[in-house]
Amino acid sequence: MGSITLALALYGAVLSSWLAYLAWRRDRHSLHFFPHHSHRHDWYGLHISVVNVGFRPIILEGVMFEQPGGAGYLNGPGADIEMPFRLDEGEQVVFSFHAEDIEPDTTAFLVRDTHRRTHRMEFSESLEALRGFKEFVEETQPNLAARGRERPAAELRRLKAAAEAERPPAGPGLTQSVIYPA
Repeated sequence: MGSITLALALYGAVLSSWLAYLAWRRDRHSLHFFPHHSHRHDWYGLHISVVNVGFRPIILEGVMFEQPGGAGYLNGPGADIEMPFRLDEGEQVVFSFHAEDIEPDTTAFLVRDTHRRTHRMEFSESLEALRGFKEFVEETQPNLAARGRERPAAELRRLKAAAEAERPPAGPGLTQSVIYPA
């Protein structure tokens, strides 16, 4: 009689644990990212598809790129996507970014939802592929690459680099401020 009771108790424990796992999995929020590069006659860059693979709707509150040290930026997505944006189960939204609007030291793409969760896509391989893609565009379509280098984010990067190259080193205990032209 004791072995039957033990077997039923073990069966009940395993079954209830499995059902609790399924309920937890069903109720969690989950996003997957699918990056891909593309170019047209007037544009080249990165598309990031964000897909809700969970079973609950997710309301996206904001997106940004992350740099080393936790700093973040967003030079404006190519599509007119107003935040907050609701993603139901299985739906996707595509963010498009010009290649010149993505800083070279970017480490991740971050999406923040209204539950204060941050979903991240690491940029290790995607950024290397984007660099290669930018070189390909520069070699095969120099006019398109030249128009991309005229974008505001690329121009600001050049101005910052020029100002930092001209700036004398600050002495001990001295701080220096630089005003970048808009």
